[in-house]
Amino acid sequence: MSCHDARESLSAFLDEALAPDERQRVAQHLEGCSECQRELARLEQTVALLHRVEPARAPVGFVDAVTAAARPRPWYRRVAAAVFLPFSVKLPAEATALVMVALLRTIGAHQGRCAAMKAGSQRSRSRSSASS
Repeated sequence: MSCHDARESLSAFLDEALAPDERQRVAQHLEGCSECQRELARLEQTVALLHRVEPARAPVGFVDAVTAAARPRPWYRRVAAAVFLPFSVKLPAEATALVMVALLRTIGAHQGRCAAMKAGSQRSRSRSSASS
């Protein structure tokens, strides 16, 4: 077995994941190769160091955010969310729009009455001048 092949198998050798015959070949190579023995010792030290490191914890909501980003919502759901939410913006905007519609309706009705009155007075003037 070459040093390259042995080094490729060192991690599996440490994890005891090699088949028995492959494990035996790596062990025989390690008996006669000081370079690979040093490589195995460094790998053992690295594994021991990694076992001492505390595993990282994701912050609250991280998994949900990643999942949402990986599976984006369909366009119609995004539009619905934009139209109907947030209520803190939507409700005041709706109230303002309702007041504006009521004001425009009132102004329009007032102008309609004024126009009707003006037209009625012009008709009465034209009748009085026609009768004279």
